[in-house]
Amino acid sequence: MSVKRPDGNSQIVGAWVLLILGVLLLLMGANMHVDTYPSIDTSDLMAKWLVMYVGSGSVGLAVLLFMTGWIIRAISFLPGRDDAILTTPQPTSGLHRLVDETGLASSTTDNKWLAWVVLGVIAMLGLFFASGEIHRNNAQTFSINETAAPQNEAE
Repeated sequence: MSVKRPDGNSQIVGAWVLLILGVLLLLMGANMHVDTYPSIDTSDLMAKWLVMYVGSGSVGLAVLLFMTGWIIRAISFLPGRDDAILTTPQPTSGLHRLVDETGLASSTTDNKWLAWVVLGVIAMLGLFFASGEIHRNNAQTFSINETAAPQNEAE
């Protein structure tokens, strides 16, 4: 009975998810507006810090998961205990054996999902930047109207 060896794919997929989430959180935190004049709004400042902190932690964990997945993938190419060592006069390469076993040479891969993910990320980034600019413009307009000198009608 042959046991399938781990190849690190689940760690690498998890790393991609964490990386995308972390980058989106970092961009969202960078675009959050915090009022600093006439006084600092501490609730907005804490929310911005928390979003940036979670985003950077997510990126850090993604790097660790990438490294772990790649190490597991590299180890999976080594021969196991049950693998027979072939002794032939022809050179045997792990790459040729992998291509023959998986059928990668004859199959075409469908990467439409990757295009949709990339387009979705670009659309999300556009929405984040647009909402940040609208929020900044509204906050500047509000602060200009608020800090204007009050008109004294009694004089």
